[in-house]
Amino acid sequence: MKRWQCKHGHLLGVIVESGAGVSQLFVLRHAVDGEAEAPAEVDVMLGPVVGNMQVRCELCGEMKPWRVSVNALIYLVESLDTGLVYQFWNRLLERAKK
Repeated sequence: MKRWQCKHGHLLGVIVESGAGVSQLFVLRHAVDGEAEAPAEVDVMLGPVVGNMQVRCELCGEMKPWRVSVNALIYLVESLDTGLVYQFWNRLLERAKK
């Protein structure tokens, strides 16, 4: 488990690696200031995040991006049935032609 924090060190979530080697973000309901005299209680709000997402630190206002990894994309595509994978690749090819 790895801490996911803003540039000011406020804890925004934790990154957990699944058994398939995919990094997953669990976002906290409220940012935690570990330097505070009495840090807030940790409460998971959302997770795991699959995809891209902007997370705002409520303590300092910084927007921190979470980006889906290549491993996560591969894991997702591998879990789809063949028909959906075919549709997915066709749409990717159509977009690449633009």
